[in-house]
Amino acid sequence: MPLELWLAGVLMVSLNLYALGAGADFGGGVWDMLASGPRQRAQRDAIAHAIGPIWEANHVWLILVIVVVFSAFPPAFAAIMTALHIPMSALLVGIGLDQQVKVIDHKLEIQQVAESDRAKNTPIVDVSQEGFFLKSPDEGKTFNLRIGGYAQTDGRFYDAGDDGGTARGGCLRAARPSAFR
Repeated sequence: MPLELWLAGVLMVSLNLYALGAGADFGGGVWDMLASGPRQRAQRDAIAHAIGPIWEANHVWLILVIVVVFSAFPPAFAAIMTALHIPMSALLVGIGLDQQVKVIDHKLEIQQVAESDRAKNTPIVDVSQEGFFLKSPDEGKTFNLRIGGYAQTDGRFYDAGDDGGTARGGCLRAARPSAFR
């Protein structure tokens, strides 16, 4: 049996193995695309976790096909790649963009986790009619300080003339705290 037939057999087996694995790969992609609702992130994480090993291993078959065609059948490889130059270029650009989107998505996820952690450790400061509040991050269960009171102010404002200059003045006359807790 000639070597070319053996290599063609390797190509056929590789393409069949890719097609069998791609069924799960494409099904996972559709499931990922249709994920929705409040559990969208959890659904996509479950899909990525389940399909990850198959997806990574499945691409080995395509790489094997490309290497075998390039090594064993150079004229055929040249003809195929010349004819498919534009689709292959679009494919490479798409793969590159996909990786960039994944990197950006991962960075955003890290930022969200960091912001969530920071919010859990940041004291709560609130100013209202009832006073000034400083609470611990656990909604004041550990630490809660309230300062309230009254302040009397006085101010004088006048216009200095047509040149647009104005003079302002203000004074805090009295401040009395009413309660400390």
